[in-house]
Amino acid sequence: TFTMRTVEQYKQGDEDRGIRAPVPFAHLRSFTGSLFFGLDEMHLLGHGLARLLWNLLLNDKQKFGDNTITEQYPFKLKRGVTLRMIGDAVQSSRQYMPTAFQSKWNNIATDSGHYRAVDWLDFLLYVVPTIVVDSLELDETRFAVLKLILACQISLQWEITAADLSTVERNIREWQSFLLTHYSGGNRTLKLPVFTIMQHYLSHIANTLHNLGPLYSFLARCMERINGLYKKMIRSMAAPGQNASNLIEKLAAFHFVERVHP
Repeated sequence: TFTMRTVEQYKQGDEDRGIRAPVPFAHLRSFTGSLFFGLDEMHLLGHGLARLLWNLLLNDKQKFGDNTITEQYPFKLKRGVTLRMIGDAVQSSRQYMPTAFQSKWNNIATDSGHYRAVDWLDFLLYVVPTIVVDSLELDETRFAVLKLILACQISLQWEITAADLSTVERNIREWQSFLLTHYSGGNRTLKLPVFTIMQHYLSHIANTLHNLGPLYSFLARCMERINGLYKKMIRSMAAPGQNASNLIEKLAAFHFVERVHP
């Protein structure tokens, strides 16, 4: 359980809770507290959770645990299965994918560095519960991952019931309990880096869904597109901030004139 920060704590600051100074947004009349910031599916589930799951499989430089002791590391693959084989399976399925999917379905084992948020989301929602889960050695890991994926899939539905909210909250709790068991157990088969800030945000999903609705209803994809447009247009190296400000004003004026005089 956790206690949400109050509006007053955001307005005045609260050192004990890590709010070192008043939050500028807190003085807006529309400010409602923690839920004002929402949770963005692209960054939380795409770039955050999906990438973490892949990195747990990769475990570069044993960042998340000692995978040389194969009988202990919880995210080890079955004997004879490699990440390259998983990537090949993803790429070979591309020709059968409907065009409704936004992912490129490239080989994740060789091209993960070029994966976009939409690629990571499709990996999380469709590749992990099929190809990846089937490749994991331990039953308890498979069950924990499947529960996590189900919580993510429900969170991305347009209609969510009270029973769905209970499932999301329970499944995320069980996923985090699974990680804690392997971190704090006698063998300590997972290391601290597995507990990123994203793991904390996951615990807030059910409450956010209850108060704000489905994640898709307040996503930041449109904002990301316009950010990409500005990024391409900013040329100044000496004063990029002023350059961006001028571009925003120029484009706003252009669109205003376009609406008034179509």
